[in-house]
Amino acid sequence: MKLVSIPPVPARDALGGLEALVARHQRSVWRFLRTLGADAALADELTQDAFLLAWKKQIVAQTDAETTAWLLRSARFLWLRRIRQRRRQEERVTAVLLEWWLRHDVADGEDRWLSALRHCRQQLQPRALAALELFYADGRSRAAAAQQLGMTEAGFKTLLQRTRELLRQCIERRLH
Repeated sequence: MKLVSIPPVPARDALGGLEALVARHQRSVWRFLRTLGADAALADELTQDAFLLAWKKQIVAQTDAETTAWLLRSARFLWLRRIRQRRRQEERVTAVLLEWWLRHDVADGEDRWLSALRHCRQQLQPRALAALELFYADGRSRAAAAQQLGMTEAGFKTLLQRTRELLRQCIERRLH
């Protein structure tokens, strides 16, 4: 493919050329970006960036096929660059979260959390403890566990909700 750089032209003519270029190729560039996995908003943004790049570089190919190929390659490059930026940002966020987690929560090997849970379980009423054991340890359904405790299913569900809330509050008090 032969790309040639055109000499600067008056702004009105350049914008007219850009409008024609966009009119001919916008749909194929946008669809290509969507095929790569970009959502609609990102595809809009990257399509616009590809055309701005062509306009800034004053790229004009000898055929429509060459122009389309250049625009698609540019759009793909812009999309890959965006993915790399997101990945680097995610890596930075992950590193910060890991550092925070190690400093605040796991520095004691999670013994604090487990110790608090054990202590709080000992504070539960026998019926609440039995509900936890039946549902979580034994893996019984709500209906089966409720029947074994002589409760309705709705009553069992409420008991579980209240018990989880009591455990959460107790653990938070012990840790802080």
